[in-house]
Amino acid sequence: MSRPHPTSRPTTPLRPTTPLRRSNSRARPAGVGALPLDALAPAFAELNSSLIDLDANFQYVEMVQDSLARFSESFAAFLYGLEVNAWCVDFEEAPTADSFARFAEQERLAREAAQAGAEQTE
Repeated sequence: MSRPHPTSRPTTPLRPTTPLRRSNSRARPAGVGALPLDALAPAFAELNSSLIDLDANFQYVEMVQDSLARFSESFAAFLYGLEVNAWCVDFEEAPTADSFARFAEQERLAREAAQAGAEQTE
């Protein structure tokens, strides 16, 4: 059974058109005094704006990656601590029900021996 996909996903917001972009986006007629690269200026302005947005998005992704790395290291240390604890706590000489029964029997025999010794001294 597959998990349902989230209804909304984060997306890069659309940038509003600024007056600078609108003025640069109009095609200028190639005339006297116009440089050949002037026609590419609006495209380079848009590229510059897009690269700034991309850089900001990558910085956000880097922050998320750093947070995940810190969590991963902390969680790995926690799991290692659980494993070490399991090795320290689990020991073969742990008392069983038979051990407690033998101890109770030894206590009972010791009391009977002490009572028998007390009766002989009287």
